[in-house]
Amino acid sequence: MTTVPIFLLVPQVKLPKRLDLARDAKAAQDALPAAIVANWVQDKFE
Repeated sequence: MTTVPIFLLVPQVKLPKRLDLARDAKAAQDALPAAIVANWVQDKFE
């Protein structure tokens, strides 16, 4: 008789992604035109 190791595969816990570059890039892209206009208008009236 021999001893045979048996490995059971158990599902791993899925952690949410902390870094979502697509979401962050979209947010930056959406905010950019407003930031440009705000700074441009501010410089024009000073």
